[in-house]
Amino acid sequence: MRSSCVLLLILLCFVSCRSVKEITENRRDLPNITEGKLFKNIISNELDYNTIYAKKVDLSLKDNKNSHSLKAILRIQRDSFIWVSVSAALGVDVARLLLTPDSVKFISPREKKYFVSDYSYFAERFDVGLTFDCFQRILTNQFFDFESCTTEAVRGKRYKFDKSGNDYVLYSLEEKALGRKLKKLYKKRRKNKEFSLVLQKIHIDPDCFRPNAVSIEDLEEGVGMSVKYKNIKGFGGKLFPGKIESRIAPLIPQRFFITAEPDSRLGQKAVLVIESAPWSTTECQKLLGLLKSRLSPYEIPKDIYFQEHFTETYSGKIVRKIK
Repeated sequence: MRSSCVLLLILLCFVSCRSVKEITENRRDLPNITEGKLFKNIISNELDYNTIYAKKVDLSLKDNKNSHSLKAILRIQRDSFIWVSVSAALGVDVARLLLTPDSVKFISPREKKYFVSDYSYFAERFDVGLTFDCFQRILTNQFFDFESCTTEAVRGKRYKFDKSGNDYVLYSLEEKALGRKLKKLYKKRRKNKEFSLVLQKIHIDPDCFRPNAVSIEDLEEGVGMSVKYKNIKGFGGKLFPGKIESRIAPLIPQRFFITAEPDSRLGQKAVLVIESAPWSTTECQKLLGLLKSRLSPYEIPKDIYFQEHFTETYSGKIVRKIK
């Protein structure tokens, strides 16, 4: 039964530090930011949703001996349930998972096994306090603290942050304090006292202020887990107009702005507003072709509007409204 439950833990976290290819980018200088501003940006950019339905989810699972590529269907009703149906090649049903705030249910039709428990199982077996909210945050690309799985907890916590490569990185333990804490760990172990030393690292994307990699390592047991996210800038229905405008500015000589309109499928869609007389269909299609080379699919404007003259504030700023 242990192997099935290990699969459950790995499956829900979409975890494998070896299975996800890292996206390498040119190193850039990140702007300095205060700790308060960083956490404010993290909170303000969290995914706002009620339900999520993902029909095609790719999973890569690895253990010490084998690796497996699987497909899954994911449904999430916020604060209510998480449902995952996993299949192997040729559509063979491998596992079904149902998480609610107070229960964990796992069925393996192929092995004719099932498992029902609550979240204390993870603390007892793996020494990791994973809750429903924690899984919910992992699967929706939100910040999570391994001890409480809430964003608010970081305000009074001992997280430190630094700049590493192209990311801001949060550490649950300072590097300088690590040596002292390890000495404390071994001292307490000699006295047969319970003591755990867990290091958590959260890499924050500087453009959308969402995690793109999270690792948790138990330094005493030498085990851990990692979660990596790809294409997070287009995930979750939140647009960043300023970032889009800076990337497409060389393509449009006129004044313009990016804004959002409600969309039944995407939540919201990007639209482009240009200060100009209406362009021809050919000119618009040519511009859209250029935009596709610079923007993610979610960021590409779905409509282009034209205004003869933008309305301005008293200070000369453009009023970002569609007439």
